[in-house]
Amino acid sequence: MKILKLILLVSFLFGCEDLITENPEITNIYASRNNIAINDTTKISVYATDKKDKNLSYSWSKEDGFFVSETDESEVVWQAPSQGGNYEITATVKNDSDKKARKTITITVISNDTPQINFLKPQNEEFISSALETYELKTKASHPNGIANIEIFVNGQKITTCFGENCSFNWNVKGLNGAFEVEAKAKSNSAEAPVGIRKITVSVEGTTEIDG
Repeated sequence: MKILKLILLVSFLFGCEDLITENPEITNIYASRNNIAINDTTKISVYATDKKDKNLSYSWSKEDGFFVSETDESEVVWQAPSQGGNYEITATVKNDSDKKARKTITITVISNDTPQINFLKPQNEEFISSALETYELKTKASHPNGIANIEIFVNGQKITTCFGENCSFNWNVKGLNGAFEVEAKAKSNSAEAPVGIRKITVSVEGTTEIDG
């Protein structure tokens, strides 16, 4: 009797396991090209498996740009928008039991735009006292593909290189007097884009010691 109950229990548990439906598994998603020009196209494919259901359906969604092929297959052709940047394309895979899996890939659209760069400190034609001894120069740059580095020059001489969109440098103004040209150059992560340049002129006021 106990053996019969054990057999029935095992059969019941295995029967319940057969009723459990798992989500499909996306094993890979890749693009024929991960870096493309504006308005260019790339083919994106997704691979998925399912332990029980053989029939899988596919759908695609995008952050921007256009699909120029059907979106109910395991691969799709995506056309980039006219603005550079990083864009996400997501594949959704569903089995016969309506269980779903999603996976996203990021495509970089290369922009040839000139990086934008501005001085946060100082402003153009600002007066700086040499009594401060050091003055913090601050710039911020932007580009759809991100900023690789920023170089800062004073009267044509490079004084620092920063990596990323923000740059800060303590300029030694002790003992200086007169007008100075301060220049910032921003290079983007796009090899095709020109260098962004911003120039300002500042005046450093020297201090005079008075004999007591």
